[in-house]
Amino acid sequence: EMTYFDVGFNDLTGTLAPEIGNLPSIVRFVIANNNLDSEIPTQIGLMQGTTTFDIANNDFKGTIPSEVGNMKSLVALFVNGCALSGRIPTELGSLANLENLWLSGNGFTGLIPEELGNAAALIELIFEDNALQGALPDSLGNLKSLALLRAGDNNYDFSPFPDFVYGMPRLTELNLVNSQLTGAITDEIGGLLDLVTLRVSENALNNTIPSEIGALAKLQVLRIDDNRFSGEVPEEIGQLDSLTELRVNLNQLEGALPAQIGNLVLLERLSMGGNFFESLPDSITQLVNLEIFTCEDNFLQGNLPADFGNLKALQVFSCPINHFESVGQKGIGGAIPASIGNLKNLRILSLYQNGFDGNIPAELGDCESLTLLDLENNNFNGVVPEKIGNLQNLQTLRLGGNAGLQSPLPESFCGISTLGTYRVSCELACSCCTEDCGARTVLEL
Repeated sequence: EMTYFDVGFNDLTGTLAPEIGNLPSIVRFVIANNNLDSEIPTQIGLMQGTTTFDIANNDFKGTIPSEVGNMKSLVALFVNGCALSGRIPTELGSLANLENLWLSGNGFTGLIPEELGNAAALIELIFEDNALQGALPDSLGNLKSLALLRAGDNNYDFSPFPDFVYGMPRLTELNLVNSQLTGAITDEIGGLLDLVTLRVSENALNNTIPSEIGALAKLQVLRIDDNRFSGEVPEEIGQLDSLTELRVNLNQLEGALPAQIGNLVLLERLSMGGNFFESLPDSITQLVNLEIFTCEDNFLQGNLPADFGNLKALQVFSCPINHFESVGQKGIGGAIPASIGNLKNLRILSLYQNGFDGNIPAELGDCESLTLLDLENNNFNGVVPEKIGNLQNLQTLRLGGNAGLQSPLPESFCGISTLGTYRVSCELACSCCTEDCGARTVLEL
């Protein structure tokens, strides 16, 4: 008798026939990643020996039939990425052997059934990207073996952060993005010692970031962006030495970014824009694996550290809009350090609306990967360096709003064949510029 049936990734079309019920001995049934289009037949309930049922990424429609509750041997059910709708069947809670339940990317509606909390063997529970309503039921707290919970991007009502997650000691990934969550993340978060990924972006969480988060030694991804967190980032963040991604942007955080951030030497992305931060620590130059660093729209002041060029992996440094004259905020100031020329991988440098002054460093011409250079609305003076013409990948150049810059623009500027968008002062003589030098224009060479 056939026990394994796997025809995934074959561009199959057609339907899933009711005769599937005639295959009671099938242990593994996989038809994922095809173009099958039908409802799921109720006869799946006859497949009582099946442990894996994978129909993901097809065009199945309708509901999951309640007969799924008869598949008592089921360990893994993958129906993600289809066009299913209706309610999640309560009968799933009766499957005592079920470890993997993937329901994401469908159109399920209604409440998450309380009965799911009875499926005590569950390790992975994924129902993000649906149209589910209500809130996460407390019964999910019974799932003590759960390692992965992805439940975001639904149509939930506003509700407090679910305290039951603190009682899931094996949790490695918690994803509650865009889940209408309110209230605080408490100090109990420090008990989830196996947590590798924490994503709670796009909610209404508030209060401070608990210092106990520093106990999560395995944490690699921390995303709390687009919430209402306030206060300062705790020093204990520097204990997360496995962290590769830290996003705290779009909150109400303030003060200085703690010097301990420099301990996060594996960090590849740091996003802190849209807050009230006032300064950057010199220790950021220790983040030698950092590729993306964004700090726009804060109240940052002070200078960039002289050894900023240590960040040799940096590809994007975007830190505009930190100068607010109406409230006496000068923005990041001083000279751009000459060491910036070490950043051979830098593609985007945006320092618009800050307080930088002095000459534009010639060393910028050594940043050979630059595609965007935006130094608008600062206090630069002197001539634009000839080495700017070395930037043969440059597509966008913005130098407007720097009254101290002197004519002419170097002839090398005219030799950048990739340059399509620029904005410079009309007072700067330029042999190849259009008449619309003070606005974004297409440069025709």
